[in-house]
Amino acid sequence: MESAREAPNVMVVDDELGFRDLMKFELTPRGYKIITAADGEEALAKARSANVSVVISDMTMPKLGGLDLLAALKACDPAIEVIIVTGFAT
Repeated sequence: MESAREAPNVMVVDDELGFRDLMKFELTPRGYKIITAADGEEALAKARSANVSVVISDMTMPKLGGLDLLAALKACDPAIEVIIVTGFAT
């Protein structure tokens, strides 16, 4: 019998509460544990103390933007997968 794999912890980082809530609403029923952060600095602190496998991050945020967060996360743990999203078309 095959054992069920545990779903990865996913961190959602966005300065807009609505996007964080939407992602939590959509992913939690699928078995993911969702960790949220309002900016890159908060996300980096939480990533250091939690077992995060995937980060979904906004590109433009106060304090520490998405690309800077990506670099900092990869320096901490190169295995973390990062998906960067943006609302800007350019």
